[in-house]
Amino acid sequence: MGFQRAAMRPLPIVAMYWVLLLAHPPGGLPTDSSEATVYKSFVKQHTAWAGGCESAVLDSGALTIAEGFQPYTFSRARVKPPKELVGRLSQSVPSLASTPLQTTGEPFFRVVDHSTIENLFSEEMCAIEDMQQHTCGWLKFKDDFGKACGYWQFSHITFNADRTQALFRYSLSIFHWGEGGWVYLRREKGPWRIASVSVNYIT
Repeated sequence: MGFQRAAMRPLPIVAMYWVLLLAHPPGGLPTDSSEATVYKSFVKQHTAWAGGCESAVLDSGALTIAEGFQPYTFSRARVKPPKELVGRLSQSVPSLASTPLQTTGEPFFRVVDHSTIENLFSEEMCAIEDMQQHTCGWLKFKDDFGKACGYWQFSHITFNADRTQALFRYSLSIFHWGEGGWVYLRREKGPWRIASVSVNYIT
């Protein structure tokens, strides 16, 4: 009887170990796959050459996916996204285009409505004199949003089945600079990393 009691004492410790092991398997904690987390990873890496970003302005409306998107138009791709992910993008993302982008729990982004930006940069409403008076244009943008590194737009993201790959469209507008294209990110046991970027235009 005493032997049985002694043998049963380690059971709670062993059970606790397995609970912790299953909750956090070897190789690090799972990385967040929310859209805002992926967007933030991309913005920070994509702007690292210029010192990175402290914050960014994000359009709450999702970019649409252009018709006829081809999987191998990644002109500067180091890694081409898999056909399965491209196929899923063209099928699933257009149906989500009317769903606002969510950035819950990610204070890196300041989310604004598209009409706010349209009014800020409207050619009809924003003359040179208005820009100089900081009532519109990039000077007004800086007044309103401080050190935000430009104005970003994204499509919704298409993830693969195990949420280790992400493919989406992006657009960036900043003082004297604009670009847009597609980005493909991957992650293994750590954070999201850019695998390739296809810049479709630069202005």
